[in-house]
Amino acid sequence: MKRTSKIKNLVAVLPTATLTTAIIFLCISGGKAETTFTEPKKKLIEQCIRQMTESNADGAGKAMAFQRLQELGPDAKSAVPALTKALDHKDSYIRIQSAYTLWKVERQTKAIISLSKTMENDDNPAFRKAAEEVLKKIDQQLAEEVDANIGGENNLTADLEVVAKAFITALANKNVNEAAKYIISAERDEIKKEMEKGMPPLPRDPKIQIKFKDNGIQADVSLLNAQKPASGLPFGFDMKLSEGKWWIVK
Repeated sequence: MKRTSKIKNLVAVLPTATLTTAIIFLCISGGKAETTFTEPKKKLIEQCIRQMTESNADGAGKAMAFQRLQELGPDAKSAVPALTKALDHKDSYIRIQSAYTLWKVERQTKAIISLSKTMENDDNPAFRKAAEEVLKKIDQQLAEEVDANIGGENNLTADLEVVAKAFITALANKNVNEAAKYIISAERDEIKKEMEKGMPPLPRDPKIQIKFKDNGIQADVSLLNAQKPASGLPFGFDMKLSEGKWWIVK
């Protein structure tokens, strides 16, 4: 039996609540497609690239193509040019999937920027919600990496950078609850209340400068590509190593 379900057909016939659920499922889980790939890796990637943007490809086939590239991760680097180009695709579903797949393959910050634009500006509330959910998923992955990447003394700078960038990214995505996870517990409630009052515009591709203090367990973090404030000091924060992890502190 020929499959005919396509994203544009979903948009046309499903009520908003059901449509939102369907789109989020396809964007995050990849859906349940019947399409299978048995070609060697290079041909598999080429096939996925064709499948993900073909106008006559069904929704399940597109979802599977994106999912396979996500599973390949950095091994699918040859797909990066096509994924980058697809960030400007007229189809919101393809833009969202391409952004998340690009993040999984090469962690390019332009993927975060694309998702944020869709979350804030897409005409369809279902796609705005889908982009928001994908950004939350990325936030969660960054949080898991923070836990996984904490290592010994040789890794202190790398670990601090992971935490600092995850904190800034969460704030840029207006996710105060996620950002609060990186604040030391004794000061979390106090700092969170301050953040809830409002934060300056922050880049979703943070570039930071780290200066360790003499004791080796504290550091100053400056955000180099933040918008310059009309008054006051540029955005920055202090961090402290406690119980083997780096935390944001006052």
